[in-house]
Amino acid sequence: MKARIGTILVQPKLKRGLVFLILFCVLVAVTDWFVLQHLNRSSLRERDAYSEQLSAIETHIREHGITPELNRILSAFPPSMRYHRFYGVFVQEKPRTIPIVDQHGNVVLQEVKEGAKSPRILAAYPQEWIGKLAKDVYPKDPASWYARKTRMGTGMGVEVTAPDGRKYDITLLLLQNRLPFWAAERVFLLAVVLVWVSLAAWIYVDARSRVKPAAPAWLLLGLLTGPFALAVWLIIRPSPAANAACPGCGADAPKDALFCVRCGYALRAACPECAGPWGRIGTTAPAAAPI
Repeated sequence: MKARIGTILVQPKLKRGLVFLILFCVLVAVTDWFVLQHLNRSSLRERDAYSEQLSAIETHIREHGITPELNRILSAFPPSMRYHRFYGVFVQEKPRTIPIVDQHGNVVLQEVKEGAKSPRILAAYPQEWIGKLAKDVYPKDPASWYARKTRMGTGMGVEVTAPDGRKYDITLLLLQNRLPFWAAERVFLLAVVLVWVSLAAWIYVDARSRVKPAAPAWLLLGLLTGPFALAVWLIIRPSPAANAACPGCGADAPKDALFCVRCGYALRAACPECAGPWGRIGTTAPAAAPI
């Protein structure tokens, strides 16, 4: 069995197969990288669309403060997009603080006033959030793995100062579908790992046909350094060994040998002197003719 494996490892078809595998994995990795870039750009465009609506709320509060008109602006968010789904938006007054200064007049600490640590929501969409605390309206973490990938909570926030000097926090809550990103990232990593391992395997197979005793060392170097080991090997690799491997037992045999000295496997199908058949290839050496 060991000899048969050794024979397979020196077959040219195996080296060609590894080359095709490397090229295929490189193609998959490059394609998947472009897919990831497209997903990221699409996600950023969606967040920009939400940011524009958030800026409209910020402008209204900065110019007019908290007014009944604000609820209409809050309800104008797009309900869902390809990778983001609108969950809710709310406005709450920023906790008022008392500045604490040192002996040089520098502010060293902002102490929150008593009773202002948990401000209520003043305006929101959906409107049933009005009057609640922010911690009560945040999306809960889903229990299943699939739900966590398709309903990952994310948010955007901005601070704004109203004309009366009060500061407000505007918080937008979104549910992001991370499943396409997760799948593309895993495919890219798998393709890179396969390329890395296939490079090391190709170096090992090629080394067995040239410097067989050093082949395991080159395999280890290929696994550790990948493309660097391939570049070094292609520069310094010697010419193919003068001996060939016996298909029967895997032992080294001179290229001009007729039979394997270890198992007697017929390495040539015909006699080089008279072109007569030795017998079926793979048979043992014929007995010497009587004198």
